[in-house]
Amino acid sequence: MEKLDVVYILKNSGTRWRNQEIKYSIRSIEKHLDFNKIWIIGKLPVFLDGAKIGFIKSEDPFSNKLKNAVHKLTIACNNKEISDNFILMNDDFFFLKDVENIKYYNKGKLEKSEKNHSTKSGYYYKAIKKTLKMLNDMGVSNPTDFEIHYPIIINKEKFLKTMNDIKHCDVLFRSLYGNLNEIKSTYRSDVKIFDKSQFTRFKNKEDLISTDEKFVTDISFQKWIDKRFRDISYFEKIPKTGYYCDNLFSFNGKKYNPGEIIIDKIPEKVIEDAELKLIKVPFY
Repeated sequence: MEKLDVVYILKNSGTRWRNQEIKYSIRSIEKHLDFNKIWIIGKLPVFLDGAKIGFIKSEDPFSNKLKNAVHKLTIACNNKEISDNFILMNDDFFFLKDVENIKYYNKGKLEKSEKNHSTKSGYYYKAIKKTLKMLNDMGVSNPTDFEIHYPIIINKEKFLKTMNDIKHCDVLFRSLYGNLNEIKSTYRSDVKIFDKSQFTRFKNKEDLISTDEKFVTDISFQKWIDKRFRDISYFEKIPKTGYYCDNLFSFNGKKYNPGEIIIDKIPEKVIEDAELKLIKVPFY
């Protein structure tokens, strides 16, 4: 079977966890998925090696998250170096078991997702309604919800045609792509984690998990995923070791400020005299 490229689209503003999600996501696909090349569209995190990863810089020109995603996916689909079919990953998707190939999954019907939406408000709810109406107007009755938190294979030509045929970008592009191209898919429960009880249930059961932007900052999750994927991947820079300085001091005519990362070797006596508490930290 042909090895496919993996594409991540990253927002320029980063995440609450300082983009650490994609570090562990890449480590998980390196361990559990057979793929060709990794691409990042957006902004390259400082700890990733641009010589080993395909990178296309892109701004976030819109205030709408979905519009920015479609914008970056369009860039990916117009790039001749990316494989004609590629695996679209999110930075917070983590494989936990070996996966031979990516299958198409769904969450059920889009109409049900609209009906069961918890708040009936926000950009995502509006996108569900707009997508549902658009598909109905295009002759797709009772469309499928492809917005499950799982990687999806995108064909570049089909995606460009799908998005060129519509006037709006603030829509659920996965569901438009899946329904308009009549992609056959299998229902499965979503694996996005919002709290510790879901984390406990999913982590030893599923082949993949996803996290929301708040739960990813939970210290128990961070310790668990670091232990699970401790080894630095081929795609990361090798970090150097520096020290976090908690006090103002001078050495050899150079002033060091609190919060600064110290990369110079500081004698033990200077550390003692300045009453410094130096904490080892990685830097790039």
